Amino acid sequence: MDIKFLKPDLILYKNAARKYLPEEIKFLLIAESPPTYKDTSKMSYFYFEDNPGNDMFFQTVVKAFFNIDYLKNYKEKIKLLSMLKKEGLFLMDSVEYPINRDIEYDKVSDSIRKGVILKELPDFYSRFIKLNKNGNINGKTKLILVKRIVCETLIENLISNKVIIYNINSPICQIGFPKYPKADNFVRPFKVFLNL
Repeated sequence: MDIKFLKPDLILYKNAARKYLPEEIKFLLIAESPPTYKDTSKMSYFYFEDNPGNDMFFQTVVKAFFNIDYLKNYKEKIKLLSMLKKEGLFLMDSVEYPINRDIEYDKVSDSIRKGVILKELPDFYSRFIKLNKNGNINGKTKLILVKRIVCETLIENLISNKVIIYNINSPICQIGFPKYPKADNFVRPFKVFLNL
């Protein structure tokens, strides 16, 4: 079955993230993909300063990293994104376009999403290698997998490519994606992994 996904202009995501790319990444979060949106007016992403869609993942990372309860606000988000950059935290998705829902906005199964992540591995490694070549990541960078599906799909491949994963000693080797803003299933293990 051939699933079609919304594929927005990726330059929107790339430009938004590039603005907050630390010179030296201390904490590299690897997540699944940007969230799907029903219409372009709700297009959402962690690095969008003025985010019309859901900011749940951003809210939760800010809660975990700074213990700040972020309420959606354009100026506050810019300030917090700058703080994350200063602390050396950067988010990189396994797949650059949204894959949690299809073009009809129907949920996509885990098995199909895993297949897409594997299909997009060359692109993922290209972006990862570029960060390495540019000196943004190095042997001190703590790479943290976010979400069970990301861990299950990428872990063996990353290990075989000698990529050091910081949260590999966890029983499930990853931090769960938050189920709601500031969710404990993300905040608590994140703080433990980073000794915050």
